[in-house]
Amino acid sequence: MQCVVRTYIDKYTNPTSSLSRKLREGYKVLMVNRIGSGDYERLEYILEKKENEQMETIQP
Repeated sequence: MQCVVRTYIDKYTNPTSSLSRKLREGYKVLMVNRIGSGDYERLEYILEKKENEQMETIQP
């Protein structure tokens, strides 16, 4: 299953909560595209999650 998540620059920050949530759900980043320029620049992440794939747990 694939999905697209876009992050938008908001003043001096770039909120990535949607991207973080998908990564926690087990999606992996396949590709990142830069869209727009200047004040309207954003990143588009193409994500993929394989069905029935176990998510690896990383211990600190």
